[in-house]
Amino acid sequence: SPDTVSPGGCVILSWTTGGGTTSVDLLRDNSIIWDNAPSNSSVQDCPSVPSDAALPISIVYMLQAYNSAGQSVSQSLSLVVQPLSATPY
Repeated sequence: SPDTVSPGGCVILSWTTGGGTTSVDLLRDNSIIWDNAPSNSSVQDCPSVPSDAALPISIVYMLQAYNSAGQSVSQSLSLVVQPLSATPY
């Protein structure tokens, strides 16, 4: 099941890639948020959600790794933004 976060929340994305990796790009919903990222790293991302967005919404992160021959491999992760649920007392 996808990971969830409340509006205004943050996630930490971590990755490691193989020894033949020459470049890495991190994307959020098909837009690059970190071009030429390190081969092994982590980053905190706090996606902005419009206040009038109909929740829940899904955000897709994708890591694309390239080798010297220009071949690429990618891995995706879905994040669901949903309101905090009220906890009854």
